[in-house]
Amino acid sequence: MKKQLDPKDQQGFVIVDVFSPEECTKIIRYMKKNYPLVTAEISGGGKSRLNTDLKSRSSEVSWLPNTDKKAWWFKDRMKEHMLEVNKVKYQFDISWAQKIQFTRYACDEFYSWHCDKGVGHPSNKRKLSMTCLLSDPSKYTGGELVLLIHGSNYHTLELKQGQAVIFTSTTPHMVTPVEPLPGTK
Repeated sequence: MKKQLDPKDQQGFVIVDVFSPEECTKIIRYMKKNYPLVTAEISGGGKSRLNTDLKSRSSEVSWLPNTDKKAWWFKDRMKEHMLEVNKVKYQFDISWAQKIQFTRYACDEFYSWHCDKGVGHPSNKRKLSMTCLLSDPSKYTGGELVLLIHGSNYHTLELKQGQAVIFTSTTPHMVTPVEPLPGTK
């Protein structure tokens, strides 16, 4: 991990360098080949079932099973960064990790304000969340991750390809709509 962590830092999130652009391309290809994308679903409000709510979330997702042995190198790298940040900044008791969610946002797709810690199992067990930018941000506009820290501080993050942000799963956050580059239709 390149960033020196200060446990007294009250920023509420940590940005770390995780993958090279070449590794990001490799991960994207692997996920697309092995785990087909489906319309993202949401849960919430105490509902036990998932549903598609295109007013709250518009994207496609796939899930990387914890049993996938060929993806060990990138799962382990993400886990290593998550555990190091937790050790220095949060000190949560973390004993397991959920499957990795791979999300694709196309033009006009987004995810409105939400928290990753939910009401039903397994989301009610979440303590830390990690978002890693695999795509090249010069290829689109929008799609920024916005965090609401301490109830009043909005942070619009402009991650570089291969960077990840780690934050508590109770932190409200959103992804702004992805827009075409100027001059494209």
